[in-house]
Amino acid sequence: MRTTLKLVLPLAISVLCVSAVYTVYQVRTERRNLRNDLSHRSAVLAENLQESLESSSGRATDRSLNHIVERYGQREHLVGVAVYDADGKAIAITPGLSATFSARPPQATRATQIDGGVADFPLVHGSPFHVYALPLHRNGQMSGSLIVVYDTGFIESRLEHTLRDSLLNTLVQTLLITAFAFLLVRWTFASPLAKMAKWLRTLRDGSPETLPALPQGEIFDQLHNEVRHLAHDLTSARAAARTKRSYFGAQYRQIARRRGPNKAAIAVAHSLIELVWHLLSTGEVYNDLGEDYFSKRQDPERRAHRLVAQLEQLGFKVTLEAAAAATT
Repeated sequence: MRTTLKLVLPLAISVLCVSAVYTVYQVRTERRNLRNDLSHRSAVLAENLQESLESSSGRATDRSLNHIVERYGQREHLVGVAVYDADGKAIAITPGLSATFSARPPQATRATQIDGGVADFPLVHGSPFHVYALPLHRNGQMSGSLIVVYDTGFIESRLEHTLRDSLLNTLVQTLLITAFAFLLVRWTFASPLAKMAKWLRTLRDGSPETLPALPQGEIFDQLHNEVRHLAHDLTSARAAARTKRSYFGAQYRQIARRRGPNKAAIAVAHSLIELVWHLLSTGEVYNDLGEDYFSKRQDPERRAHRLVAQLEQLGFKVTLEAAAAATT
C-alpha cells in the first residue's frame, strides 16, 4: 500500500499542478477575450454615436442631444453615454452617469488631445468600468468629446463561474486519474510483487512453493530470471549444508550458530557462486576442503583458553597439562 501511494501520489500532484496551470491560463484567456469583445462593442457604439452627433444639422440643442444619447444608451451592460463641449462641460448625459461622470473624465481629455479613440478599464469609486472616448468635430473644428461607459462587473462574475467550473473539473479529473492509476499500479506491479515476496518468504523458510506467474515485460522477465537463479542457489546451498563431512556443511553450521539458519544459507549460496565462477574461469577441479577446515584454522591455544573460560563459568576449576607430559 505504501509503495503504491509513493508511485501514485507524484502522478496525482503532477496532474493537479498541470490542471491548475491550465485553469489559470484559461481564466486569463477568457478575461482577455471578454475585454476585447467589450472594447469592440463600445468602439462601434461610440463611432455610430459620433457620426450621428457630427451629422446633425446646425447647432444641436440640449434636447436633441439628450434624445440621441438616450436612444443609444439602451444597450446590454451599458451604464450610459455622455457628451461634453470643448470646455469639458457635460451637455448631454444619461441618468446613470450623472453622478459619476458629470465632469469630463481623463479618457475624454486624452481623446481630444490625440484626436482619436481612447479605451480604458478604470476603477471609479471602487467599481470597474470600461470607458471609450472619441472627439467630436463641428465644421472641421474640435467641438467636444463623447464617452461610452460599460459596467465590467459581468466579466468578473463570468470569470468566477469559469474558475469554479475549471477547478471542479480539475478535481474530478485528478480523482479519476488517481483512482485509475492506483488500480493499475496495484494490479500491474504491487500484486505480482506481493506474491513474489510471499514466495521468497517461503523460500527463506525452506518450504518453497511454485514460483508465481508474473506479467510479461522486460522488467518482470529479468526479475523472474534473477529470482529463479536465487531459488536454485538457495536450494543448492541447503543441499550442500545438509551434506555431512563437507566444507559447506561446516560453513553452514558455524554461521548458523551465530547468525541463524537463513543467513547461513545465504552465505553458503554466496560461497557456491564464487566457487562456480572460480572453477569455470580457471578450469580447476573441485576439491572439498573437509569438515575440519574451520577447526584447523583456529589457534589451538586461543581455543583452549576459550574452552577453559567456558568451564570456569560453569563452576569448574581447570588445570591445563600438555599431552606429552601427561603420558610420562
